[in-house]
Amino acid sequence: MSQDTDKALLNGLFALLRKAGVTARQDFKCCSSCAGYALATELAPLTPVVFYHRQDAQRAFDGQYFRVDKGYGHDTPEPGGIYLRFGYTTNAAYPDANESPEAKRALGKFVCECAAKAGLITKWNGDPDDCVWVQAVEDPRPDDEPTPATIAAIAISPA
Repeated sequence: MSQDTDKALLNGLFALLRKAGVTARQDFKCCSSCAGYALATELAPLTPVVFYHRQDAQRAFDGQYFRVDKGYGHDTPEPGGIYLRFGYTTNAAYPDANESPEAKRALGKFVCECAAKAGLITKWNGDPDDCVWVQAVEDPRPDDEPTPATIAAIAISPA
């Protein structure tokens, strides 16, 4: 992902998620384990969450390649994207509060839909246990047409 345009598109995606009531965190904690723990202790059980952590951000915005997760039909590195983790919070105080695979799959699908509205493309195999891969779209429109980031900002601004 590039430094400016892609971050603006990603910000638009996270704004859409927040507007819909999803707890959406960017560059959140150092890794998945720390982020998951922080969210589970901070939020009520079964709160929908979407995040990427600091290691993801460093890889994405420093131009490193990621290995594409299982299920995408190939096993080659891909440049220019970032993994989004998603699910519902659980914690030891509420051991019976478990997310269903159907609910988690629906949240993953919603993340993909919001990404498209924000001008991003996704790769996700529909498995609720796999991350959603998000990357910017090459924008073929003339310079005078609004960008997806502008459209997303307009869509989420108060009336």
